[in-house]
Amino acid sequence: MRPRSFLLATIGTGLIGCALPSGQTLVSITVNPSSVSVSQGGSVQFTALGTTSQGYVLNPLAANWSFSGFTSIPIPTGVSIDANGLATCSGFQGAVPVYAIHPVDLSALPPAEVGPGTGMGFVTGAGQLTCK
Repeated sequence: MRPRSFLLATIGTGLIGCALPSGQTLVSITVNPSSVSVSQGGSVQFTALGTTSQGYVLNPLAANWSFSGFTSIPIPTGVSIDANGLATCSGFQGAVPVYAIHPVDLSALPPAEVGPGTGMGFVTGAGQLTCK
């Protein structure tokens, strides 16, 4: 299991330069597909859709992908997800949550998108991958 500080640094570094439309605030993320089953050796592409405070949908939304999010859930071996949301089942059998994560500055009113640093919060969306 990776330390939480490593996960936060990875998320922040991976999302530098991801910009929302001017004056928009990201309020939610939807992960597609929301739930999917994949056979051993198979892969599935997850995508993130962002919804802004003014109701605009950002499709696709650049996000950092994770099986653990900000929890202490151990990441199982035999399943992987890359920086683009491509998940592969290669030995693991069972279900794992899939998280799309995007940073925002929650201290700003309204919350604003930020790069890595202090005052950072996150908007997350979740789906599920089942490896058969």
